[in-house]
Amino acid sequence: MVKKSSEYYYFRNHSNRNLRIQFSTGNSTGMLDNLLKYIRNEDVASEDNCRIFLVLDTDLDQKRISEIKEIEKECIGHNIEIVTSAPTFEIWYVIHY
Repeated sequence: MVKKSSEYYYFRNHSNRNLRIQFSTGNSTGMLDNLLKYIRNEDVASEDNCRIFLVLDTDLDQKRISEIKEIEKECIGHNIEIVTSAPTFEIWYVIHY
């Protein structure tokens, strides 16, 4: 059985809204590549009022933060907004649910 992250459980609760949520794992570059592939395959960018977010957990790790900074320009070029979370997200989720 694959272990799911707290972010997975949080965001899947929003899938009943007018949202599309695509989950991915790996480093920041791999997740961006997966997102770009999804955008192309689903023609997401052509939808009206479409906003695309790449949510990444920093874990307050300098290597992870550096990876995010490396992909920032590419995200901006594809109109993808980066949203980062930190370990406090897991604490917040547990407290509220």
